[in-house]
Amino acid sequence: MEGVCDEIEDVYRVEIETVIRGDANLDHCCESVMAATQETLVNAAKHSGVDKIDLYAELDTDRIQIFVKDRGVGFDPDTSATGRGIDHGLIQRVQAVGGAVTISAPPEGGTEVAISWEAT
Repeated sequence: MEGVCDEIEDVYRVEIETVIRGDANLDHCCESVMAATQETLVNAAKHSGVDKIDLYAELDTDRIQIFVKDRGVGFDPDTSATGRGIDHGLIQRVQAVGGAVTISAPPEGGTEVAISWEAT
């Protein structure tokens, strides 16, 4: 995950304030969650209009929780999900492995994406 953050910082010239607790095995489910996290970070870097993004992750072999937050321009997730790669690149990818995605984008701006997965 740290390598993904480093790459996004270099490509998009943003700072990703990263807090990662724990560790998880990189199996199929974890790979899908990590790919969705990468998509979320890229979307924030490209569309938020800010130069700093926050990433908080709690990783365990049975549970993953990831939060990506920016204080940018925000958007309406109900009307722009497909146009920003959110539907396929994020939501469907996480749901396919039994996870969930919550997107909060208040009218005053900023966006927070919560990605969670638990082993069944």
